[in-house]
Amino acid sequence: MVRKIQEIKQDLMNLEEKVADIQGNLSYFYGEYINILSAAVKKQLVLAAYQVSTQKYPEQFLQLSFSQREKYQKKIKEISQNFQPDSFNLSTENSPAKDLAKQILEAMLNQLNNEPNESQKQTTEANLETEEQKITPEEDLETEDLKITNPEELLFWQQELEIQIRELLDQISNQANQTLQSYNILPGKLPSKLLEMAIKAEEKGAPMTGPPNLLNVLIEAKNNDKPEDSSITPVTAIHLRLTEIEFANLQLSNQRQQIRNLLAELATIKQKYSKVTKELAIASAESAWRSSWYEDS
Repeated sequence: MVRKIQEIKQDLMNLEEKVADIQGNLSYFYGEYINILSAAVKKQLVLAAYQVSTQKYPEQFLQLSFSQREKYQKKIKEISQNFQPDSFNLSTENSPAKDLAKQILEAMLNQLNNEPNESQKQTTEANLETEEQKITPEEDLETEDLKITNPEELLFWQQELEIQIRELLDQISNQANQTLQSYNILPGKLPSKLLEMAIKAEEKGAPMTGPPNLLNVLIEAKNNDKPEDSSITPVTAIHLRLTEIEFANLQLSNQRQQIRNLLAELATIKQKYSKVTKELAIASAESAWRSSWYEDS
């Protein structure tokens, strides 16, 4: 038996309310997660730089003067401060969902401001000021933090946030490696782009061997005059990995688990949402068919 359209719409509204609740919880837990991660990144970057300087390249580090070592360590500390919670926007202010809502509101306003016909004029003139107060102020459109009610949209928001986190970690890793090179701890002739490419290309989920957040790469030094004399040199650089930072921090792991639980709940709702959305489309199409169908006399 085909359900009534109103019943299906109510089911859809209930699912959208659940998505909005998950969005609020995700924003909260990501806020906590990023705050903890910010402190963890500072600690792990300094530890990685310590490992490179004292365990992998102690001779190069010892060649620095006391003043150079102080400046080098200060620079590493400065770089570690670049992972800040305010680097991430956890609201839905700039989401495509909000942009769409703005367009709808603006379209309503444009329609309201059009020349009314005679039957509408008296009502429009009497209520125009009230309606404009509800819709027109630009600051209301910009500051209202609309909830995300579509599970696909919420997943997109979450995935974009994860990409931002990893990209910032890679950026900090590259800055640290450039500092290592500038103080001749890492080979200065090693192209920075090569290290960046190695970080990007590293297989995700690689087993943790040796000190965390370090990247071991093999660099081939070619001798154009005597190709047979070309050599391969192992190089150890810094690569901050989110999985390893989480592994070393219990609070961070706990927050990640809370996020996983919410995403699992969202995945279930997404399946239901897709099913109900399709059911609504079918029911609406059937209703539209019946409304325009007539029997030949």
